[in-house]
Amino acid sequence: MNCAINRQPEQPFSLEDQRWMQLACSYARRAQGQSWPNPAVGCVLVSADNVLLAVGHTQKGGRPHAEADALKSLERSGNSAALKGGTAYVTLEPCAQEGRGPACADLLLQSGVCRVVFAVDDPDLRVNGRGRDKLIVGGVLVQCGLCEEEATAGLSGFLASRRFSRPYLTSKIATSADGFIAAEIGQQTWLTNDVSRVYVHDLRSRVDAILTGIETVLIDNPELTCRLPGRRESSPVRIIFDSHLRLRSNSKVAQTIAAGPLVVFCNQTANAQDQIKLEKCGIEVVRLDQNADGIDLSAALQWCAKRDFSSLLLEAGTQLNHSFYSAGLIDKIIHLSAQKKLKTGVPGLLYDASTRTALAFPFDSDYIKVRSGELAGDRLSIWRRGKEMCRKI
Repeated sequence: MNCAINRQPEQPFSLEDQRWMQLACSYARRAQGQSWPNPAVGCVLVSADNVLLAVGHTQKGGRPHAEADALKSLERSGNSAALKGGTAYVTLEPCAQEGRGPACADLLLQSGVCRVVFAVDDPDLRVNGRGRDKLIVGGVLVQCGLCEEEATAGLSGFLASRRFSRPYLTSKIATSADGFIAAEIGQQTWLTNDVSRVYVHDLRSRVDAILTGIETVLIDNPELTCRLPGRRESSPVRIIFDSHLRLRSNSKVAQTIAAGPLVVFCNQTANAQDQIKLEKCGIEVVRLDQNADGIDLSAALQWCAKRDFSSLLLEAGTQLNHSFYSAGLIDKIIHLSAQKKLKTGVPGLLYDASTRTALAFPFDSDYIKVRSGELAGDRLSIWRRGKEMCRKI
């Protein structure tokens, strides 16, 4: 069966199939933000009589892959023989090419599984159906499309990088209940509660890099690190848009360079001495072309793509958010709306004065609300663009 053409298996997926694939998706989430430069994938190995044998996920640095990790775990248990005739559930099509280790399709063939179920086709040109075909030729029943939506959400960065040649960009925006991001221009205003802040730190741990603007750094003086207990080593690369190199070495982002790399995007005419001072602090300075609106955003994302950063989190003010939004480069928006009202202040993205709300999307917007809820009183809304609308650079 050609999974790329027919998304329905010859036999419908069972409830047990769904349970095992959902478990694989949960293990894939453990690798988010840690598997760079490879995608965060989960794998579950089940015996012929439907007993869980082993689980795995892409490890830090991208190796071993999820399938290899699960098979190694099974080998350590001394129970590899139990997998004969069993099933492997994987969130992404197994790779077909050898790299720093054997292809995952070959490892699965050698393991003795008689069935492989994967959630999402791998669009990487080195795979793109070759893993599926290799398994089929080897006599393995292959089915795909199970829990595809859930797995795709977890693989959004990887899929965007392969399909659209750019990273997947999520913007996190926090506002008051009446749509303001601060009480006054140039003033830091705490809005959301502690639960929401934990949620944001978790978001940071799951991306390759955070983007922000120099105004946010000068006003809020943030670290932009993940400071959750036991996950302090999960901080992503931090990238600051700073056209004229106003960043100072005593800022928190510069003082916490040991927590994670720091990159500054500036324009081609920025002061060379300022660059030298920052580089002495271990900060990487990247000069990019500039247009009428500031640093060329497409050039910035192309630089990120060349570094294999596939998942980005934008934590910035309204101006930089509006620039990315207007360029059609924001794929997902996470809006945290606090309980307090400011009545006046700095408006958030797409502020509507008549309704006193931010994110008042125009009628023809392609953003769809995919989730809403509460975080200890703060309102959480998640908006995502339609698949067909994702823009290349």
